[in-house]
Amino acid sequence: MGNTLNHKLAVYLIALGVVFVSLLLVHQRLAVTVTPSLRYKVFYLKDRSGSEIRRGEYVLFNLDHPVTRELSFKKTIKQVACASGDHLSVNDRDYYCNGLFIGRAKDLSLRNERVTNFAYSGEVPAYSLFVMGHSRDSYDSRYFGFISSSDVEKMAYPLF
Repeated sequence: MGNTLNHKLAVYLIALGVVFVSLLLVHQRLAVTVTPSLRYKVFYLKDRSGSEIRRGEYVLFNLDHPVTRELSFKKTIKQVACASGDHLSVNDRDYYCNGLFIGRAKDLSLRNERVTNFAYSGEVPAYSLFVMGHSRDSYDSRYFGFISSSDVEKMAYPLF
């Protein structure tokens, strides 16, 4: 009876260890966003393959900007709205990529403070990305400008 109990305990501990290691591995492959910036909340993360990042893809990067310096989190996920070689144009507060409307910038933040909008018209420079969230209140390239593709830490694929 003692051997059976020891055997069951050993199997239980091994199973618990496998679950623990699996959770650690999955944790490094999943990201959950808690802001209303994107319509998706859970993303599968994958290392960059070195290929060019294209419009429509989601990227995880470290947002080091004066506005975010006091925040405890810096990593953010946004969708690439305009990529290297695309043509970005701004008309007042309206943004266009290759002539297609992609979003509008706000004049006031959620705290009712005036915000400065990124002003640019021309080809998106090499290795640069214009990223946006889905929400009109998303803090994104409409306010902080381009990010460098070298700042992208992971590719993010929406799960739900």
